[in-house]
Amino acid sequence: MKLILVTVLSRWQRALADSKPVQLVRQGLLLAPADGVQMLATEIVISNQ
Repeated sequence: MKLILVTVLSRWQRALADSKPVQLVRQGLLLAPADGVQMLATEIVISNQ
């Protein structure tokens, strides 16, 4: 599942949907966005492999 996600995400250029700063909250030992992060897929990246 992770390999599929990485493959799909690596083919798209991503940008934040909102320009406001992301507020972090502590979840156990990790930090995570308080309200999640909305992103936009802006364009397909073409690689020559």
